Amino acid sequence: MAKGGTGMAKGGAGIAKGRKGELSRNRLLDVAERVFLERGHAAASMQDIARAAGTTIGGIYFHFRARDELVVAVMERSMRAVWTRVAEAVAALPDDAGYRQRIRAAVEAHISAVIELGHLTAYVGYIKATTPGGDWSSYDATRDGFRAFWRNLIIAAQKAGVMRADADPTLMVFFCFGALSWVREWYNPRRRSVRRIADDFTGYLLESVAAEDPAAGGAVALPLGLRAAPRAAKSRATPARRR
Repeated sequence: MAKGGTGMAKGGAGIAKGRKGELSRNRLLDVAERVFLERGHAAASMQDIARAAGTTIGGIYFHFRARDELVVAVMERSMRAVWTRVAEAVAALPDDAGYRQRIRAAVEAHISAVIELGHLTAYVGYIKATTPGGDWSSYDATRDGFRAFWRNLIIAAQKAGVMRADADPTLMVFFCFGALSWVREWYNPRRRSVRRIADDFTGYLLESVAAEDPAAGGAVALPLGLRAAPRAAKSRATPARRR
């Protein structure tokens, strides 16, 4: 019994250590994102991030093998946070909600998430170009998944008669991503609320590609790709080597 109890104790300690490590990693990502915003991602050094986080550079290298890996992790988490907000907003609607309502909910959630969570998403092109050593596959997978979510939503709206069937859903996704991701750059809550911006954007979007029948837009079955928010990938459990 004592031996078994010792094993359980060790296992519990391992779980606690893993949770502590994950919290430490998430805190580093929070701090790194803030430092990138304050100093500019290209100018911010690992020493700047370590100092802001109250740790050492070695503490950062425990989680990330290089600065480029940290940059990619910050960007991937930011994109996933926006996707999660949008997916949850759409999933929270009643089953009989029409696709005008679904698109409106997705637009508002996307805007609010970019303002509150996706601070660097508008600059991803520049950041990728100035981070040549980074492995962007995890970010690209998350971005492509989020684009697919929007594409599925648009295709479902076309099938419901809300949007013209001949409108290219891929181009519409690029339009939405570009416009919505850039809101943070000009957003001023004293001039226009997120709700007002979402109302206007949804109106412009749907009017530009409206189906011929203005009464269309009833509910249809929600595609599988719109039913659940994405899950975060598990972080590495072993210390990373410095290179």
